[in-house]
Amino acid sequence: MQLKRTGTMAFYFAAACSVVGVVNCGSSDDDATPGTDAAGTGASAASGGTVDLGGQPSSAGGDGPGSACSPACTGGQICVDGGCACPSYQSLCDGQCIPTSADPSNCGECGNACTGGTACSGGECTTECLAPLTLCENDHTCADTENDNDHCGSCDTQCETGKGCVKGQCVDSVPLGDPPAKCAGGGPPIVNPPDQGGCLGTLATTTFRWTLCSCSDVQLSAYILVDAFDSTQGPYKPGSLGGGVGANEQYHSSSESVPPLGGIYGDLWASSSDGINDSAPEFIANVLKSGGSLHSSATMTIEGDAYANGDVTGGVEVGGDLYVPDSASVDVTPAGDVVHEPVSFPPPCDCAEDQLVPVVAMVEAHASPNNDNELIGLDEDILASPSAPTRLDLPCGSYYLSSIHPSIAVTIWAHGQTALYIGEDVQTSDDISFGVDPTGSFDIFIAGKLDTSAGLTIGSPNWPALTRTYIGSTTGVTLSSEAFISGNIYAAYGLVNWSAGTDAYGSVFAGDFSASAPTRIHYDRAVLKAGDGCGGTGGSGGTAGAGGGGNVCGSCRDCNNQACVDGECGACTSDADCCSPLACTNGVCLPVVK
Repeated sequence: MQLKRTGTMAFYFAAACSVVGVVNCGSSDDDATPGTDAAGTGASAASGGTVDLGGQPSSAGGDGPGSACSPACTGGQICVDGGCACPSYQSLCDGQCIPTSADPSNCGECGNACTGGTACSGGECTTECLAPLTLCENDHTCADTENDNDHCGSCDTQCETGKGCVKGQCVDSVPLGDPPAKCAGGGPPIVNPPDQGGCLGTLATTTFRWTLCSCSDVQLSAYILVDAFDSTQGPYKPGSLGGGVGANEQYHSSSESVPPLGGIYGDLWASSSDGINDSAPEFIANVLKSGGSLHSSATMTIEGDAYANGDVTGGVEVGGDLYVPDSASVDVTPAGDVVHEPVSFPPPCDCAEDQLVPVVAMVEAHASPNNDNELIGLDEDILASPSAPTRLDLPCGSYYLSSIHPSIAVTIWAHGQTALYIGEDVQTSDDISFGVDPTGSFDIFIAGKLDTSAGLTIGSPNWPALTRTYIGSTTGVTLSSEAFISGNIYAAYGLVNWSAGTDAYGSVFAGDFSASAPTRIHYDRAVLKAGDGCGGTGGSGGTAGAGGGGNVCGSCRDCNNQACVDGECGACTSDADCCSPLACTNGVCLPVVK
């Protein structure tokens, strides 16, 4: 693996082998997932063989996590650009990498113990925990008391062996065999064939670049607040730039969205030739791009540059330059210049047929025997119709369930680099929760719909980048007031109906987006580093590495969001070289932050 990172590149890609706790630097050996060939790529369906997805190289032997470094890395460290370092969310304490993002005895750094009425949250000792977490003073942790085996229902209740926490009660866990040997330290990254997403870390990096992105419209009848943070650098704090809102067609807001309650702390792009015509005050902290005219019957404050392929009228205030075609009528005065030139830009969201994540095909390819179910004795029908509240704890690997149709509560927890493929719907009438340890990652692929009439919890607000949920149904998703979303949601095939009214941490990629309740999404920029542990595996069918030069590419997606220059990954020279909304800084495509 060749990573060429200096200067600003090192600022954002400091952990070349993973934000997701990977202990294998993209190397491989013969100890792969069942169904793989010697190269870990799987047999060809065209040749009549089974198709393997989710091949995981072993961390044992000569291709272990420190094999590229001399001397070899120890204590769970990974090889980062020739040197040993702990994965993100972890620090080296007494020779061992531990999750200092959550450890109250080593909070943020070795030996920094949280005391008094504080708990460790995102590597900081704090007196508050992000919802739905509870501050437990007895051991200074921020605990999900609905699903945490060590804090089940209350801060001092621990479930006994064979039991697990579901909806605040200790219930029977699904009995499984021992984790595979490859799962030591969380296991290596999951790598699918290129036409099935490639490395799942890179897939997340290239897919979730916006806080909110829609293949069609973004229609808001309540206020919007989108801002950002980096969960590897600390807990969420309001008002940071990053992400933004993109619509491949129209964007419209009829509700006041200005600080301190609302606002878009990033870019706003809308490609429709109908332009942007807002009827309520709005705040955009960076760049605005409109495929047509730009008008506000209230006040629209744009702190950066604005681009409009048409007239600019009404209460539009531009803090930078205003770019319009020669034929445009402009009756506003920007703080910068009015620049007359053709205005065009690509659609912000990757919705072309060859860009969409093939969720259904990926799930179908993981039906038996192309998964790790047999290694741990997992019955694919175990959650099709369970008769009692159920806890399922998964080690690293790729697993398959036929469906999830319980009428009672279910919790599914990942304890490593884990992917779960679900053949039909996830449809529940009681609470369902998906969680992950800070030393793992959890990619969930649902061929059908996600439909719950009760509570839904996904991920942790202290590490949203580690949870990614992909939904293949065209019927869409409704996120209700009972939803606690701390992860990245991909529902590009249908409508996302946002009626939650609660804070979400991560991002939403929708086929269409409509909100009847306040849209508050706090983008986790750490997802842009999720592919660092993938080595040279492209996320969208390319063969490029994570922004290093010398790799064949067809677009910035093949370069892990970096520039594709004359068919090779290299340094960017302008923002147009970068996958939107990233900007070119000293040759590197990075999120705009303050």
